[in-house]
Amino acid sequence: MSLGGKRVVVIGGGSGIGFAVAELAREAGADVVIASSRAATVDAAIERLSGSTGRVVDLRDEAGVAAFFQDLGPFDHLAMTAGDWGGEMFAATADIDLTQARDGLTVRFWGALAAAKHSCRTIAQDGSITLTSGMLGHRPMKNAPLVTAVAGAMEHLTRGLAVDLAPVRVNAVCPGLILTEHVKQTMPAAMQQSFVAKLPVPRAGSPEEVAMAYVYLPGAESRSLASPLIKRHFRCLRSSQIPTGIPSRGFDGRVSFPPIWHPAYLRYCRKAKLPPLKRRLGRDERGLAKVGVEGSNPFARSRFSRVLTIA
Repeated sequence: MSLGGKRVVVIGGGSGIGFAVAELAREAGADVVIASSRAATVDAAIERLSGSTGRVVDLRDEAGVAAFFQDLGPFDHLAMTAGDWGGEMFAATADIDLTQARDGLTVRFWGALAAAKHSCRTIAQDGSITLTSGMLGHRPMKNAPLVTAVAGAMEHLTRGLAVDLAPVRVNAVCPGLILTEHVKQTMPAAMQQSFVAKLPVPRAGSPEEVAMAYVYLPGAESRSLASPLIKRHFRCLRSSQIPTGIPSRGFDGRVSFPPIWHPAYLRYCRKAKLPPLKRRLGRDERGLAKVGVEGSNPFARSRFSRVLTIA
C-alpha cells in the first residue's frame, strides 16, 4: 500500500479508528490532515502523529463543512469515521426517543452527506471517499433497530454517491465490534464477549486492523482488484455486495451486471479459479416457472463502489 505524494483527509481522525487510519496513511507516505469537531482532540492527535496537520470541522454545521473544504484546497482521499453510536442510539422500538434519534443521524448520515457534497468540488478526479457503516446493518440485534437502520442507510448512500460522483471512487467499510478507547470505557467485558461469541474468530477487532481497509481502498492496488484477493489480504473481510456477474459501465454511466451464464462471467470464473453460480429452475407459489441461482461465489466487485464487512 503506497500513498506517497497523496493528501489524505481523515474526518474523525482524532481517536479510535480514525486515528489508526491517519497513522497508517502517514506510514504509507501520505500527507495527512486530521479533522475533528474539538480543537483539543485535533491538537492531541497531531502531537501524537508527527508530520500530520489538523483542522477543526463540525459536521453538524453545513456552512462550516463548506468552509472547511474551501480552505483545505485540493486533496486526494477522504476517510469518514466520525459519528456517535452513543447509548441513545441503542433502545427498543417502544423506548426510542425520536428527538434523540434525529440527532443521532446528524453526524453519521447527514454529516457524511455534507462532507461528500462539499468535498467533491476539490477532491482529485482519481481520488476516493471512504465512509463508515456498521455490522448491525447486516446482523441486527435486539434493542438496536435505529443503529441497524443508520448502518443500512450509510451503505445505500455509498452506492448512490459512487454512481453520482464517478470517476471519484466511493467505498464504505463496515466494522464489527472494534476495541476503540470509547468501547473499552463504555462497554463491559461481558457485553463485548456476547457480541463476538458466535463469530468464527471470537474476538473483537483492533483499530489498527480495520484501518488497513480504509488505507487499502484509496490505493491504486484496489482499483482492479476483486473481492477474493481482498479476502486473502484481509482475512476478516467479506463483501456484502454479491452481484451475479462482471460489472460494466454503459454509455449512460450506469453499472450493470451480466447474467450468470454470460460468457464473460464464465471466463472470469475460469481465470480466477472460482466455481460459477448455477441456475436453478423451479416454480413459485403461483406455479409459475422461475429461475434462481445456487452456489457460493465470492466474486463481489463494483468498479465504482465496494462495501467491506468486517466480521
